[in-house]
Amino acid sequence: MDSLKSDVYVFQEIANLTIFHAIVARNMNYKGFCTTAVSAGGIPADAQRVCFMYKKGVIDSISSRPLLTKATPLPNYPENNPARFWASGRLPFLFVTDANIDGVKKRLHIVGIHARANTGGANATLAAKELQYAQRKYDVEVLKDTLDAQFSNANIIVAGDYNDDVDETVSDITSTKESSYKKFVDDTKNYQVVTKQLSDNGFRSFLSFNNMIDHVMVSNELVDNYVVNSVSTEMGFLYVNNYSSTTSDHLPIYATFNFEIKSATDLTAKTDTYDKAILTWKDNTNNETGFEIERSTDGITFVKVGDVAVNIVTFTNDNLKDGIKYFYRLRTIALEGKSKYSNVAEVTTTKILVSEPLEGDLLINISPNPTSGNVKIQAFGKTFDFSLTNLSGKSIMENSGNLDAVNQSINGKLSTLPAGIYLLKIQKGDRTEVLKIIKE
Repeated sequence: MDSLKSDVYVFQEIANLTIFHAIVARNMNYKGFCTTAVSAGGIPADAQRVCFMYKKGVIDSISSRPLLTKATPLPNYPENNPARFWASGRLPFLFVTDANIDGVKKRLHIVGIHARANTGGANATLAAKELQYAQRKYDVEVLKDTLDAQFSNANIIVAGDYNDDVDETVSDITSTKESSYKKFVDDTKNYQVVTKQLSDNGFRSFLSFNNMIDHVMVSNELVDNYVVNSVSTEMGFLYVNNYSSTTSDHLPIYATFNFEIKSATDLTAKTDTYDKAILTWKDNTNNETGFEIERSTDGITFVKVGDVAVNIVTFTNDNLKDGIKYFYRLRTIALEGKSKYSNVAEVTTTKILVSEPLEGDLLINISPNPTSGNVKIQAFGKTFDFSLTNLSGKSIMENSGNLDAVNQSINGKLSTLPAGIYLLKIQKGDRTEVLKIIKE
């Protein structure tokens, strides 16, 4: 445990509650608890239990309870003895929790299991082995039916001592080689046994057999959160002397999950006018509720300027000032929280030259502006080339002449144009001025 430093531990075969609680107390940053559902027979205080231990501040306990307490009747239970269901009462143990990591909250349903074991020993009959297999298979399929029916949209993790491998059964029987978890394994639409790759690669978790009988399985809701190839076994004998006789005949297994909301990437910003920025980005999530856009003029201090809905990957920021550099970034928003920020994109709006009445300028004044369609343009010089365009650069008119011709032509055209912003370009020799005209 000191080596793994996991956020959640799922234990099986805890047979001494006093020692378990002492272990929890030793780890100041953890809490822990155990199930009340144990196998019938023997001394209850010494019964093997499924227990959880979790890191405070990262994992919030919501609730816990044994599952399948009302799974009756159990028609056609092997040996016609439903009292043997789930190892005579060692029921799956559900821990509902909120994981809080990097500002993201994820509700998890973790099911700890210690499935029915296999009858062994030199005197075990084939019939007894077949019966144990059939009982475990029945138990597992009832668990699957319940998860399918009652937790169809939950983020489920089923972890523990499966007492069987998932690629094949470890039961020494002749009727089949199929795993008793076959229905879970085959339902790839809804479940994935993330530790199956250990079985496929020849790992073992039970010291006496060359098989993995401890596993971690997730529902489809968590498949994308699983960190690929993060599963392995922890070699407890490297830390504990005489591990197999003092601690366990199983090796711990572990898997890593990342609940970080993926940030948008490839954010770009461009402009085709003096007062507008158009943003586009790549959406890297499939469960966002939207995006939050922020803007800055110094690249340091950002303020929120807008939101867009789910699956929208573009945003237009209007009413900007001309000739200013703007910086943009955004965050992906989901029910669980917010992502980290995207890359920062920058754009400089087009500078519009509005002339001031200074001696020597080519164009000194236009009034009134805004206008209803009749303006007076004043400029130095006798003849000019001039043009009128919209903000997209589309030409409306071009002409040349003296100042009176300019005024007459522009006013004649303005009176026919819809309300909006237009650009008047006046040129004389190598001198050029551009003036913004606002038509009301």
